[in-house]
Amino acid sequence: MVINPQRWCFLILAIVFAASVTGQHSITFDHYYPENGFVPAQALAIEKKDKSGFYWIGTESGLVRYDAQEFTIFRSLAEDTTTLSSNYISKIKVDKHHRLWIASGTELNIFDLNTSKNRRSIPLDQKPLNGRILNFQYDEKNDVMWIATEYALFYNQGRELNIRREHLDIGNIPQQGGFTYIANDTSIWLANTYGLFKVNPVNCGYIKYNRPGKKPEIPEDNGFYTIYPDGDSLLWIGGWIYGLYRMDLRREYMENYFWTDPRVIQNGILSIVIRPAQPEIIWLATTSGILRFNKISKNFELLSTENKYDPYKIPGAGFCLYEAGEGLWIGTYKGLHKFDQNTHFVRRIPLNIPVSYGLKVPSSMCLESGRKQKDSLLWFASGYGDIFRFDLTKGSMAEIPSRLRPYCTGKVLPYNIFLSENRYLWSSSYKYGLFCYDLQADSFLYKPDYFRHTAKILNISQDSEKRIWLGTLKGLYTFQPSVQHIPEQENAISKFLESGNLSPSVHVFDIDNNGKIWIVKHDKINQDPLLIRYDPHSKNVILFTAEQNKPLRDAGRINNIKAIRDGRIVLAGQNEFLIFKNSGDSIYFENINKGAFQFFGNCVHIEDDQQGNIL
Repeated sequence: MVINPQRWCFLILAIVFAASVTGQHSITFDHYYPENGFVPAQALAIEKKDKSGFYWIGTESGLVRYDAQEFTIFRSLAEDTTTLSSNYISKIKVDKHHRLWIASGTELNIFDLNTSKNRRSIPLDQKPLNGRILNFQYDEKNDVMWIATEYALFYNQGRELNIRREHLDIGNIPQQGGFTYIANDTSIWLANTYGLFKVNPVNCGYIKYNRPGKKPEIPEDNGFYTIYPDGDSLLWIGGWIYGLYRMDLRREYMENYFWTDPRVIQNGILSIVIRPAQPEIIWLATTSGILRFNKISKNFELLSTENKYDPYKIPGAGFCLYEAGEGLWIGTYKGLHKFDQNTHFVRRIPLNIPVSYGLKVPSSMCLESGRKQKDSLLWFASGYGDIFRFDLTKGSMAEIPSRLRPYCTGKVLPYNIFLSENRYLWSSSYKYGLFCYDLQADSFLYKPDYFRHTAKILNISQDSEKRIWLGTLKGLYTFQPSVQHIPEQENAISKFLESGNLSPSVHVFDIDNNGKIWIVKHDKINQDPLLIRYDPHSKNVILFTAEQNKPLRDAGRINNIKAIRDGRIVLAGQNEFLIFKNSGDSIYFENINKGAFQFFGNCVHIEDDQQGNIL
């Protein structure tokens, strides 16, 4: 849990199982500029990862390769014919043969990803191209690369380069190329300034559709620019002037949407993407900036800003969009940007706690199942103050039982709170030591000072055998409520810590679904995290070091560990938020984006609820 150091008024909820919740809160973006290693140029085209896991970005200053760590630039050299013919790259597309098809003005380049060598000025239909390349589309099933130009439509099938012209009979329209969508093997959708064409490549027949409100006296008034398919029955079309169109293929009916008056401001759309994680939202790269269109409400949301470092907005008019699975890459004339799904598994829960409560940084928290909703009541403790109870459903402070209230307020200085089975609330504090309160029966199970003579209790947990485990300054203790005897220290852990010249205290620990106890310590010399797995039955102890597991070192100092319900284990580090699974004598860390949780700050405590969320 993280509390705002100024107002202490919200929680962070990390959705690690559910879908992204980006529609419920402000979204953020990563921006790439020269200080981040990106070439100082417009990002005009973005293509998916190749077999090596790279992304490729076309810019006005060359071809850029990104390997998730750094950017590498490939530029044109006049004296080297294996380099690009030009540094201005407007479109790129990768095929199954590990080649990048590159549009540079009127010239076609083919860049071999295996050798990083380029073939310049590939002739189309045995003739030099005298019109701009507008778009590529790759039909992976049939291994066909379609090339749309200002004056024609070309294709190449297979590994060998044998580019041919698609002879389309669509009247006397000079601009026969455009943006294409290959619906199936028997139809091609072609959008250009003269209209939307459904072409049968077998007999070259076509059906033409005009935009609503087209002026008959102006042949090029349609101004269509780009196409994006939405299932089998819809096309979304971007216009150069009049915004967004929805084409119902079954009804052959077209609707038009624009975000401002096109008679005053151009409503130009250069690229369209629908993310599978949010099928109701359409992302648009436009002449007005980056926008989102809600298909249900029919509303536009402008994400534009003049501040290039604004994490909630994107500067510059949009050129291109690329859906990358984990997120969305965005190219504008101000640079390269990314919406990363991994950074949006998080939302804030306002606590609306009055300043008079004097809440400081929390030391721990736990969830209590409410009557109407699972895990609706949150208990949390301020290490410098008191214990609080909050109703997550109502969004307000909840009443603490009257018998328990005196031991929760008045500067009790709590170390830890824990809710065991049967709604038993355990608390350890400086003022009252350890006690256990039965919330169901509204009475004390063990009164304050019951374990007063035990060492300072810093952490509390419970295993599947209903034993209570206590982490203290002097070591790890066990307590079985049915026996009600004084906890006994686990000598196996004490001996292991002593042999490793580690302090005897056990503060950061938890118990997984298999009854294994996971303890976090830190190396005395370099403070690297050490992860200890202890089996209470076999007394077997295994040590996992940062030297063996690099993510541990990257996490910095680890403040908390939590074994969650699906068998994964979560670590809250000073620098990072880690999740791993244990198999045999090895641990396997999940691939979480490095920056996904950095805005948490120094995470203090973790708790999981019954819906699979982490608080």
